[in-house]
Amino acid sequence: MPNHPTISTEPLTSSALPTTTVTRRLLVGRAGIAVGAAVLASTPSMPGIAEAAEPVSADARPLDAEFKRRAIEVRGICASNSEKIPIAPHPTNGDEARYTNRIGSDSRGLPHDKRSEVEQAAWQALYTACQSGDPADFEKIPLGGTRKLVNPVGTEAVSLSGINPT
Repeated sequence: MPNHPTISTEPLTSSALPTTTVTRRLLVGRAGIAVGAAVLASTPSMPGIAEAAEPVSADARPLDAEFKRRAIEVRGICASNSEKIPIAPHPTNGDEARYTNRIGSDSRGLPHDKRSEVEQAAWQALYTACQSGDPADFEKIPLGGTRKLVNPVGTEAVSLSGINPT
């Protein structure tokens, strides 16, 4: 048999070899540190590094007044166009007339009896407040437990975004 060098399968016990394994986390962490150090050591004249921005002037530009005038004109046109769109009908599903004990209506946050039906006085106070829109009426609504009414006047909000002009 020829005399060829062989590779030993025994583990090396030399202390000169590193004993820690390199994981992806360790490699990425060291790479991040190297990139950060390179950016900090770079000069500001390198491409890709933003230079300090010049201060913005508070003086009015020649076209600012025209821009404001045009913005108000566009908003007026949008409001006028939005006013012409009819309000969609909001038919009820009939639950208020069908169930006199209001079991088909949203009564979260209101007090309920032992059968989990809403107390009629609390429901009537909510209904009155919603019809009037008066904040004082909303303050009169009795609440049940720790839950509060969440944005009960949200439907009264006016949207400031109209249709877009063509």
